[in-house]
Amino acid sequence: MQPLTLVTTRSPDRVTPAIASGCARLVPGETPVFVDRQPFAGVRINKCTFNVQQFLTENPGEMVLGWEVCVWDGVLLDCIGHAVVKHEERLCCVTPSKYGDSRLLFVPDQRMSFDFNDPMARMPAKQVPLSTRPEVLRFIELDAAEHAIKIKYPVSSGQIMVQGQDALKRTGQPSFGSPRKPEPERARLWPYLGLSPTPTRPNGGQRGPIGEIERVGPETGHALPPDALSGAVTGFQGES
Repeated sequence: MQPLTLVTTRSPDRVTPAIASGCARLVPGETPVFVDRQPFAGVRINKCTFNVQQFLTENPGEMVLGWEVCVWDGVLLDCIGHAVVKHEERLCCVTPSKYGDSRLLFVPDQRMSFDFNDPMARMPAKQVPLSTRPEVLRFIELDAAEHAIKIKYPVSSGQIMVQGQDALKRTGQPSFGSPRKPEPERARLWPYLGLSPTPTRPNGGQRGPIGEIERVGPETGHALPPDALSGAVTGFQGES
């Protein structure tokens, strides 16, 4: 039996006005571009900086840091720090997609850095609201609080077990692991975001790095101008 795939965010196939507006708030002055994925043998998923470092030991070019942008239509942009290769003014991603995407939407960010000497180093992550609804802003706040707990633990592409006060803050239980069920407040927000916890048909949805939820109806939020909600871009640390 195939595993269920749940829908939340997706890699966009075009830059809509809402996505362009969110990217302008993410990195003012930069333009989002689509970058093809061309992974090479031996690379690892979620290890983009190390993949680029390895690639550049035998190939020309330079590392460019920025953001991989996914969209939850009408709700938010899910932006994960990402590294790509630049050679002769062309960008290329050498890291494979966990979800089989052949390209990604990328926004360069010269402010970003990565310390290869720090074993706890992670690329940053941010969520940019695409709606003025308070439920959206609260959802982002809850997700950022969860990640603030998770970054205290060693970098891993697998499961983590959070215990003690961190677990109590997260769920009210003395320990929790991954995968996890949403905490009650997050679950209560789902109907207001046009979501249902009901899974889709096997392999019928898109990826969902934010949580185990399915978008089942049209969103009611509206796109924001570049200067709106500038203080609501919530950041936390992601994978390396």
